[in-house]
Order: sequence, then structure tokens, then C-alpha cells
Amino acid sequence: MRAACLYAADDLRIEDVVEPVILNERDVLLRVEMAGICGSDLHNFHTGQWISRSPSVPGHEFVATVLKTGAGVSALKVGDRVVADSRMPCLTCDKCRSGHGYLCSQMGFVGEVNDGGFAPLTVQAEQQLIRLPDQSVPSHIAVLAEPLAVALHAVNRLGTAVPKDVLVMGAGTIGALTAILLQHRGVRNIALFDTNQERQEIFCKALGLGIPGAGELQDNAFDACIDTTGSAGAFETSLSSVKRGGDLVVVGLYGSNITFDMNRIVEGGLRLSGCAAFDNELEEAVLLLAELAPKLACLTCRQISLEDVPSMYGELSSGTSAVQKALIRHDVI
Repeated sequence: MRAACLYAADDLRIEDVVEPVILNERDVLLRVEMAGICGSDLHNFHTGQWISRSPSVPGHEFVATVLKTGAGVSALKVGDRVVADSRMPCLTCDKCRSGHGYLCSQMGFVGEVNDGGFAPLTVQAEQQLIRLPDQSVPSHIAVLAEPLAVALHAVNRLGTAVPKDVLVMGAGTIGALTAILLQHRGVRNIALFDTNQERQEIFCKALGLGIPGAGELQDNAFDACIDTTGSAGAFETSLSSVKRGGDLVVVGLYGSNITFDMNRIVEGGLRLSGCAAFDNELEEAVLLLAELAPKLACLTCRQISLEDVPSMYGELSSGTSAVQKALIRHDVI
């Protein structure tokens, strides 16, 4: 079969590989319907930060159908449609033992520790899989379950009180999903900003949001900000836009260290929170898929073949594409 194989930073190849087989009794052989290209896939491609095996088949965002199960699998059967829990914690560190495995110091991920969804077939342990409660959810919606969990975790970092005004920095996948969830939570005023004006305008119009310009991001204008960009400039804007006593939640991955005025945090009494993937939000995200499907369909998605992945990596990395989520269709093995 054909697969996307990551060998090293900036070295991704589409090539023939051996089809995976079940080796353990709790393994599940899956036919991947669709896989999403994540910002962390691009980050790993450019930096090699999480390359622990070479080559490896990336792809932690996918929806798949069960083809075969190991003898010890009890919760899944052939024909079930599933999504993957991307996290693979060590299960032995202090955080794992205390029930906070999402903060595992040795965290690995599907598509890194093992081969993921950038191939038409993959084998995953039963514990990594969640059966879709609504088996009729379309593939292009179901594949968003994992990034929706990441966005849900970011929104949950704001606490239980619903803020009045929230700035979302970045109109990529996580930013767009964050805006959708904030609307779902009843936030009255959501500003979604992106330097990619085409992507910002398309999504804001689709979701019925105002389209803020850079000049409208005034100092101390928002109760909270969720920054999904991984951009030093965006972080500075985010930091200055939050009201005293407000919340700044950071989701984006940074390619290098940044500097900022820490006194803004201290003197403004701001709560600065980092987001590490997600905690217990994936099951809730899966349950929300059907309800949020009309809004999830507003994302600017492009379906591509496996052979198109390298060129899509280039387009997404340019920062000029209006595409919020590229989805790999596996039409042939």
C-alpha cells in the first residue's frame, strides 16, 4: 500500500509500504476513511521535534472502520466506525499515576510512537479508539473529533463562568473550532482575527461573526483571549488585548523562544494558561459532532489524495492558504 513516511525534518516521502497486521490480542486493524493534516504535523515536519522513529507514518486525526480485531478486543466489532485518541502517555510517571496523563512528561502520539492515518490501513490498540455513537456522522465531520477536543480543552481553561467578550487569535482549524465552541457556550461577543484576511473573512461570514481588523484589537478590550497561532507578534497583541484580571489561554506551538513584558501579566493580574493537547474532552467532542455538524461544515476544508500531501504541506506552511483543514481521502490501498 501507499503511505506518507516521515524520515527526518523536511523529508516526507510517499512510497510503498507493507500492510500492517495485528500482532497483539488487543490490536484493531482499521481501514482509514479520512485523515486530517494537523498544525503539529507541519511543526514536526519542519523541526523534527517529535521524530522518535524513522520512518514513521504520521496522522493522529482520522476516522476509520474496523476491519479485524484481536482475540482480546471486547468493545469493538468489525464494521464499527471509530476515531483515535491521539495521546500515548507512558502510564508510569507521576502525572499519569495521579490521573493527569495528558501532562505526561514522556507523552507520545499516534503517528509518532506508532504508524498513523496517513495510510489506508493502520493498526491501533483498542484503548486508543473511541466508537462513534452516531455511526452515520460523515467522514469529513467525524475526522474533526480530535482537533475539536483540543479546542474544547482550550475553552475549558477559561473556567465555568461564560465571559462576555473573547478574542480568538488565528482562524486556522483550532481557532475556528474554538469560535464554534464559544458560540455554543453562549459567548455574546467573539472576535476572530487572522493575518490571513481571506481565511478570516470566509469563516467569519460563514459563522456570522464580525470581521475585526488589526486596529480594532484595542488594549484591554476583551475578558479573555485564546491564542492559537504560535506567533510572537500575535502573542503580543493577545497580551495587550486582555482586560485586567482576564484570561489568556495559549494553544499554538512556537517554532522558537519568544520574549514579552512579564509585568503585563503581573500588574494586570492576568491568568496565563498553556494547553497541552486535551484532558478528558475527546469523548465530549465525539458526542458534539452531530450537534455541531452544520457549523463544523463551515470550515474551509480541502479533500486531497495521499499523493498530494507533500504539496499540501507546502501550501499550508506558506501561511497564505485559505484552507483551514486539509483532509486526506484514502480511496485506494
